[in-house]
Amino acid sequence: MTFGTGTLRTGSTGDGVTELQRWLIGKGFLIALTSPTGTFDAATDQAVKAFQLSAGIGCDGEVGGGTRTAADAYAGDALSGGWHPTAIRNVQQTAIGGSYTTTTRRGVLHTTEGNNLPAYPDPPHFTVGRNGGSVQLWQHYPITVAARALANPAGDPETNRFGAIQIEVIGFAKDSATMATADADKFRALGEWMRWAEMNAGIANVANHVFDGDASYGVNGTTRLSLDQWAASTGWVGHQHVPQNTHWDPGKIDIAALLVVPAPVAPAQGFATSTSTSAPTVRATTRALSNAFPSLTLAVDPAGSPFFEVLLTTSAALFLPQNAPLRTTGNFYASRQDGLTSSADAYGRYIAPVNTISAFAQANPGGAQVFYTVVGYADPNGSGPVPAAPPEVLATAAAGVPMMPGFRGHTATDSLGVPLSMLRPSARSASLALGRTRVRAYDVPPAPAPDLRAADRVEGEDGYDLRNRSVPSAPTPPPPPPPTFTAPPPPPATSGLGSSYDDGYGEWSPNGRPQPRNLSGEDSTVPVADEYDDLGWPGSPYADESVRVANVTRAAAPVLAPEHKRAVIEYYVGPDTDLYTATTADAEYAGGAGTDHPAYQRYHTGLGFGIVAFSQDTGDLGQLLTLMNDRDTATFGLTFGPDQAELLAVTNRPGPLGKDLPEASGGGRSTRVQPVAGADLWTDPWLDRFTAAGTHVPFRGAQIELASGLFLDPVLRFAGDLGLATPRGLAILFDRAAHRGVVNAMTWVVESIGALQTPQLVQEALRAIGADSVEAFQRSQPDLLVDDQFGPLTHAALTGMLQALVAAGGVSPVPLLDYQRSIAGLGTRATGQPWGDRIVRLVGDAAVPDTFQSAVLVP
Repeated sequence: MTFGTGTLRTGSTGDGVTELQRWLIGKGFLIALTSPTGTFDAATDQAVKAFQLSAGIGCDGEVGGGTRTAADAYAGDALSGGWHPTAIRNVQQTAIGGSYTTTTRRGVLHTTEGNNLPAYPDPPHFTVGRNGGSVQLWQHYPITVAARALANPAGDPETNRFGAIQIEVIGFAKDSATMATADADKFRALGEWMRWAEMNAGIANVANHVFDGDASYGVNGTTRLSLDQWAASTGWVGHQHVPQNTHWDPGKIDIAALLVVPAPVAPAQGFATSTSTSAPTVRATTRALSNAFPSLTLAVDPAGSPFFEVLLTTSAALFLPQNAPLRTTGNFYASRQDGLTSSADAYGRYIAPVNTISAFAQANPGGAQVFYTVVGYADPNGSGPVPAAPPEVLATAAAGVPMMPGFRGHTATDSLGVPLSMLRPSARSASLALGRTRVRAYDVPPAPAPDLRAADRVEGEDGYDLRNRSVPSAPTPPPPPPPTFTAPPPPPATSGLGSSYDDGYGEWSPNGRPQPRNLSGEDSTVPVADEYDDLGWPGSPYADESVRVANVTRAAAPVLAPEHKRAVIEYYVGPDTDLYTATTADAEYAGGAGTDHPAYQRYHTGLGFGIVAFSQDTGDLGQLLTLMNDRDTATFGLTFGPDQAELLAVTNRPGPLGKDLPEASGGGRSTRVQPVAGADLWTDPWLDRFTAAGTHVPFRGAQIELASGLFLDPVLRFAGDLGLATPRGLAILFDRAAHRGVVNAMTWVVESIGALQTPQLVQEALRAIGADSVEAFQRSQPDLLVDDQFGPLTHAALTGMLQALVAAGGVSPVPLLDYQRSIAGLGTRATGQPWGDRIVRLVGDAAVPDTFQSAVLVP
């Protein structure tokens, strides 16, 4: 940029000033003019200062060589530089507060304690109010840098620089409580600015602290936050909350009402101006699009518009009308092409079409963002459009949902609400359908007992074997375990029968299940991290916020006595009792699971032993050995010899998995996969000792007890909701959990036989029980995490509610499979799979019962 020659400053005129003004107007810094005047006036001075602050150069309002060079290199504009699109530029103090010390942001409200725009020695970012006329908004600093309106005593933690976006409201703290009615225009302007700051600075729309009166004055005022509370703060606070400050502004301002002031309505390029006074809003209730959660659901507040459309794109720049020629089905969707949505019929929800999300996924196999917005309309013909935000704002600040790499845009379960696996022809499959179509029972003759050992030793069904109980991912802190179901009290002892905790192989652990130790970061007892979290359990904050749904209660979680658990697992073992003695000798590292297995020649998984190949690396083997020793200490010592103490110590050591060690590429070993008495456990003499241990009845009981705690107990509630809490149903679930992990097992089941396979079916089910959203239903169920995600636990729980509705004489809007058809569907899904013979046997074996011999208890 030339901007003429010499230094331009206030009072300069000529072509250079005209060129400068044209550039500043085009970049959005000079908003007081619509066309150049050629005179360097006060507004131009402020625009130059605003640009200089955004460019990070000296801020003096004069245009010399440095400012010209910075303009040549500046690729952004006022919006991207942190300036409000309509606020009056008012740079009063050219020294900024510095850079931020945190990536989080919080909004800080002040009052000026006067009736006019102050001459600040230390300005905030914004001022709002009246300066002798109508309500206006002034901006003093871009929000990309810290302001200076908070006290920051030397040596104390940061205040201004701690992500504080600050605004002063012209007026007095003592009068703020009545601002909403006494000066409605100023109150609304403040709320509208807050919505802009939330969108552009990432401030949360919450206020977690009380706004008090003059009692909050002083460093020890009633509302003053401690340093730790300030460090944890989020959303909106007042000057009265900031530590090491004394002011009590903005007083008792109605923060709750400010939080719900709608965003301002601005005519958007490409849209006609509407007479509506409120703009619609939209937010995603889907946190991320993945193969586990493929549905994009949006919560829409039409703000009085009787119709609306949703716009989706994988590039926010495509919201701009000038980029319309670049839009394709793989990057842009406007729901008006399928007809405007009736606000009255939408119940505040919008679910993106499956084919649209699938097209986005196919066009972006490496992942992307799906940006969204909403436009309200006065009638079904599209009259009077009211956009949530103008396109130029959306292009840089639209909200979005991440689409994970590898996301397919659908699952195998989105055809007519029926899993595709149930529709696929198969020589031994059932004919399953929806509606009134008759369903033929699954009719497979009992299969001969397959040789399970070879298949179990190298599973291969999903690229991973028994020990990798879920698809490997980056290590994350383990979620809290699910609640422990209280075991039933033992009945009075009967001669010859022993305790009710006697599983036939020795005494069961007193609490009814083992307590697996989380050594590796992979806690197989936790079904779904997105749903099984302590937030949903009784005693959490959510437990007091439940909503009323249908006047029915889903069945309580079944509680199995030890003899029930033993029976289930013995049905799983079947005739192949040699599984108790089976060993795998670090097969994955050696290539026994294939050279494409992630462990091959990279890290050791160690010995696998017993009915589910209890893994040395994960710590399962150490837990098993501890239980065995507890059950029969004498035989344990005789079996494992003089090095038994070292054996227990090594296999129970804490530490990360082998795959998570930095040295994994060189054949890493976890702390548990180390030699004992100079020899690896998968070599002699240890292999012979483990084989001998597998023949001892009490040690077999220990295998059953641990396997139950790891893979049976976590699926009991899930099985009960789906009507699968029988020996046959639980044995199938146990098989899947032991070989794929609990999470994948439940996902496999709902994909196979779940009744709620499309968003439309989910909505019908929710309406039938009186819940207006997935989140509302989750709040009504104390065992679910309230996260608005429709995972397998929520799927099963909602199915359980429909079952209860039918049992109470109601009608389910969704066809529900009965028990026999559910078992048949699982068999259908397994038929023809490399690992499917186990499930085919369990489905068709007449020796496996469909009821327990004694009652299954509920808490």
